[in-house]
Amino acid sequence: LRETTNDIIKKQKIAFYDDKLLVRALIESEMRKQFPLVYSFEDELLFIQGIGAGEYDAILLAWREKIRHDSVRPTTVVQRWGSDILETFSGDKTLDGAMNISA
Repeated sequence: LRETTNDIIKKQKIAFYDDKLLVRALIESEMRKQFPLVYSFEDELLFIQGIGAGEYDAILLAWREKIRHDSVRPTTVVQRWGSDILETFSGDKTLDGAMNISA
């Protein structure tokens, strides 16, 4: 994360891919560009239903793997560090450089 603080492109990519509606819109627009003669309204509806089912399936698989490995979430670990100071990306995309934040 410390490397991300100084890289504007990485921040922009994180912001873009963090918004699933933007990602869906990108995929849909590319499909319309690549298949303009055959991409119909029915195809659009099938795409929306299919990508929604894929996202739902991915959530179920992620939770199953979490339970299988009995892993703790990273935020839980950081919260248990108490008052330790971490030098990392602050989460604010407008700031450059690593910042010191409390765990």
